[in-house]
Amino acid sequence: MCGFGDSITDDLQSWFEILRHLLDIRRPGNGITLVNAGISGETTSQMIGRFIRVVDLQPEWIFCFAGTNDARRHGNQASELMVTPSESERNLKALRKYAATQTSAKWIWMTPASIIEEQYAAFTLAQPLQIMYRNADLTPIVEIIREMNDDPVVDLNALFGVPPPKEYLQIDGLHPSLAGQKAIVTEVIRILTS
Repeated sequence: MCGFGDSITDDLQSWFEILRHLLDIRRPGNGITLVNAGISGETTSQMIGRFIRVVDLQPEWIFCFAGTNDARRHGNQASELMVTPSESERNLKALRKYAATQTSAKWIWMTPASIIEEQYAAFTLAQPLQIMYRNADLTPIVEIIREMNDDPVVDLNALFGVPPPKEYLQIDGLHPSLAGQKAIVTEVIRILTS
């Protein structure tokens, strides 16, 4: 299994690491290997460039949790998205096609979760970097992934709701807390077993 994503996957207490520990406890003799291929801060454009490493692993499952950083804005005016929705859609489709033509992996989409905008805007580490996230910018990416209905979708935006429960997010209002990560892995397991 491969967890392909950004900082929400690339966290030592992420949903993917929790899943790893659950499988170690519940299915220790099955020899299931999990590879965390999350890299903090990456957009879907950047993820395409390193997807060959995932292909080389030839995993049986790929969980694609991408798109949050596409909705990132930089600067005092913060007028431009890192990646436009049409580019995000093209990139996500390219990743899926890449996997379909070069692996036999089962694919699972994961939508970006909602954030608490005011909390992120007030976060002391985000302010000097002039970074901004908005739920309205995440919505088109969520919709794009929801429409990729040839594969299962773990809809974290629906799970978290808008606005999300405060206990689901860290102090930055963007990254899931341990409670949020547990909610994510619970939903992943629900989708896998339904």
